[in-house]
Amino acid sequence: TYERFLPLMLEEAALDTSMKRDEDFRYSGHVQPGDCIVAFNRKDIFAIRREIEKETHFKCSVVYGTLPPKTRAEQAKLFNDPHSGYDILIASDAIGMGLNLNIRRIIFNSIYKVSQGELVRVPHTEIKQIAGRAGRRNSAFDRGLVTSRSQEDLPYIRECLEKDIDPLQRAAILPTPEHLEAFSRTLENSGMRGKSTADLRHVLLCFNEIASVDGDYFLGYRDSMHVVAEILQNVCLSLQDKYTLSLCPVVLQSQRSVEALKRYAVTLEQGEYLRVARHCLDPEVPQDFDELALLCDNVNELDLLLWMQLRFRSKVPLDEQEREWAREIRDETTQRINEALQEVDELGLNHCYITNDMNFRSRFNRSRRKARARQQ
Repeated sequence: TYERFLPLMLEEAALDTSMKRDEDFRYSGHVQPGDCIVAFNRKDIFAIRREIEKETHFKCSVVYGTLPPKTRAEQAKLFNDPHSGYDILIASDAIGMGLNLNIRRIIFNSIYKVSQGELVRVPHTEIKQIAGRAGRRNSAFDRGLVTSRSQEDLPYIRECLEKDIDPLQRAAILPTPEHLEAFSRTLENSGMRGKSTADLRHVLLCFNEIASVDGDYFLGYRDSMHVVAEILQNVCLSLQDKYTLSLCPVVLQSQRSVEALKRYAVTLEQGEYLRVARHCLDPEVPQDFDELALLCDNVNELDLLLWMQLRFRSKVPLDEQEREWAREIRDETTQRINEALQEVDELGLNHCYITNDMNFRSRFNRSRRKARARQQ
């Protein structure tokens, strides 16, 4: 069971309670030092940051999933430092993943997000986890506060916070590559398979269907492993190599990161050196948010390259000079990203976070009505 050391309180009213129209809302009249505004869309994050920094004296740190890990850590450090001048944090659900943050109040800008290509309402477990980042033990605050921008979202947030999370009864375990190789041979010898022994996705699916675990454990299912296995389906690597790659630091929500994984896997298949891609060279300070996203993709690609060079050094020659060069380019690209985040007003952006939330809310409610109609 989970018990907080400090109380977590839901505020009675959302920020827009006094607004006659959604379009009239501005964060500038509501934010206070220690606030963290949670938005599940990168453009929402930067639109909110621009509004606050333009209309108040506050400066904002930003944290979201596709930012390079080093940049996320630096942004968190700025927010946590009481003397940095960065009093507000605007973040995605990435704040729930291992960052220690000095948050007074969590403000949900929206409760809708796109997950695996589908528009969903954020599950209660995620709402509770994110809300719980406020008023953590050893922070500067004696309690945590939670609210939302829209009054429409507050009842759902209250419901999520009041709902207990079922205590863990069993622990998940994953098969090792040795388990899967033995299982693959058994399937092949029994005539139950018609696919290559290196088809990791098929082996994983069959293993999950047939294998059983007793006692205090259950067979875990890691979505990212299955997704990577499908990406590598047509690459001629051993089952063990594909298993290793299924654990790699690829950013699956980035198409460019996925393409980099495919490209490096083919290079690995051919037994060639894993080298820095030409488009990663000579990073420049981005001029708009699309260019910023490309630089983030480049850093993630370089992290993937360095990871693969180390993991597969027994399979392909390890060029130490190339590896050092990759590190230098990654650090230079990270510096360009940090420079852009310091001068975010210079980046072009035409986006309204309120309109985006209204569109998401409308689409979600419409899909629910259709689902109910089909059930009747």
